[in-house]
Amino acid sequence: MQRLNSVLTLATALILLAFGLPQARAFTHPSIPNSLEDLDTIKANLNREPWKSGYAKLAADGHSLLTYTMQGPFASVTRNPDSNLGAWNNDMTAVYNLAHMWYFTGNSAYAQKARDILIAWANTQTNMGGNQAGLALGDYAYRFGGGASILRGTWPGWTPADTAKVKNLFLNVYWPATANAYNVPGTFNKGLLNMSAGIAIAVFCDDTAKFNHVVDLYRTNPASGLVR
Repeated sequence: MQRLNSVLTLATALILLAFGLPQARAFTHPSIPNSLEDLDTIKANLNREPWKSGYAKLAADGHSLLTYTMQGPFASVTRNPDSNLGAWNNDMTAVYNLAHMWYFTGNSAYAQKARDILIAWANTQTNMGGNQAGLALGDYAYRFGGGASILRGTWPGWTPADTAKVKNLFLNVYWPATANAYNVPGTFNKGLLNMSAGIAIAVFCDDTAKFNHVVDLYRTNPASGLVR
């Protein structure tokens, strides 16, 4: 279910981007998977259902707490075979959750913790590997990409140096592992997950060429369901 949700979330974003904004030349942060308008709508309705129950679950999750203990960072993370994957998964979830908690509460301690986790990984990780690295990145694209985008676009404590470090991680470690660069993202869920990761990376990195490349893959690759 977790994988399905992540695929559907960013696959939907891909559809909107591919057909609603085909001439995009600039990127706004936060964006994928939540725009500033999305976040403001949720924040304005935290005391109303269904947002109230959803926020209660977010706030109670262990990854959302200021007491969360970072499990990484590690230089190498792989999927199939798995190595340090659980630690990476949990820390990227924490980045995403804590970034949301910052925006909803206004408590900068959440943003600082999310930033410190993300930058620790950016300063350390040099490899995303294994036979299913693209699947791992696709599953968590909305978390590492979304959390970073929220921090960059809304938190005053975020710096240009932070952006540069995260861009380096995304472009030089994550992008090569998504298979988008090879024009063969894969079939079915593999293709969608690789493209989901690719679009999140391209948007955070303000990389129009990569953005257009992934949108073109989405339009032409059978994994999207558009090509028969």
